[in-house]
Amino acid sequence: MSVTMNNFFKMVCITTPLLLGGCLGDTNSDLGTGTVSVSIKDGPVDSASAVEVTFTGIELKPYSGSPITVTFDTPKTIDLLQQQGTNSVTLLDSNVVTGGTYSWVRLIVDQSASYLVNSTGTHNLTIPSGDETGLKINDSFTVPKDGTVSVTIDFDLRKSVLEPATGSTDYKLKPVLHLVQNDKSGNVSGTVSSTLVHGSGCGSSAVYLFEGSGVTADDVDGIDPDPYGSSLVKLNNTSGNYEYEIGYVPAGDYTIAFTCLANLDDPETNDSSVIFSGTTNVTVTAGNTTTQNF
Repeated sequence: MSVTMNNFFKMVCITTPLLLGGCLGDTNSDLGTGTVSVSIKDGPVDSASAVEVTFTGIELKPYSGSPITVTFDTPKTIDLLQQQGTNSVTLLDSNVVTGGTYSWVRLIVDQSASYLVNSTGTHNLTIPSGDETGLKINDSFTVPKDGTVSVTIDFDLRKSVLEPATGSTDYKLKPVLHLVQNDKSGNVSGTVSSTLVHGSGCGSSAVYLFEGSGVTADDVDGIDPDPYGSSLVKLNNTSGNYEYEIGYVPAGDYTIAFTCLANLDDPETNDSSVIFSGTTNVTVTAGNTTTQNF
C-alpha cells in the first residue's frame, strides 16, 4: 500500500526539523512514533445473506495536523456479514505513524463495487456521499510513543441497511459506526433456551445490548435508547445450543435483552411489535467475556 502523506512528512521532517518541530502534522516532536492497526466488524442484519463493501483506503486525523491518507495497493472487498461476534478483518496492520491522539478515522469506499445479496438476488448498495467523503468515525484514540494500538470499527448493520425506496431495487447503507480500542473492550456471549427461540409467533431471534444499567429495552429506531449492539441467535450444530456473541464492547455497565421478533425491527420506524424478555444488567470488563444466558 502507498502512504500518500506518511512518507512525505517523514522526508520533510528529516530535512527541516527546526521549522516543523514534529512529523505527520503533529507539533510535539517528543511524541515519536508508534504503530496502529485498524480492523472492522459488524452487527447482524436479517434481510441479507451478504453485504459486500469495497474499501480503497483509510485516513487517520492527528489531533493537530493534516490527515494521513493510506491508499491500498489493491481495493479490499469485505463481506461484512462474515465479521460478526468476535470476528474481524484487518484493514491496517501495524502501520507506523506519529505518536499522539487521533481525532477521527475515515474509511474510503468504492460505492460502485459494493452490493447486497438477499433472497431476491444481488442489489446495488448505495452509500450516501460515500464516494465523495468516505465513512467518517468521530471517535478518538491514542498511539503511544514506541508502542502500538489496535482499534476495531463496528458497522452496526441492523441500524445501517435501509430497504429500497418505492420503485427502486437499490439498498442504502447509512452506516452507524463505533470505534473501540481493543485492549479496553470485552465480549458478551451466552445461550438461549430453545423454548424462547421457538415460542409462539416467533420469527428471528436476537439479543440486544444497551449502554447503562436498568435500561428499558427498545427496538432500533434512532431514538434513545437505541441498542449499542446486537447479535442474532444461532444454533451451534456441535453443542446443540442456541448461542449469541457480541464482541468488541467497551468496558462498562450494560442492559441486555432477548427478542424472538427481531425480523420485525425496521431501523426507520418505532416498532412496538418487537417485544423483549429476560432483560438484565451485565458488566463488561476489558479482555474478558461476560456470560449471560437466557
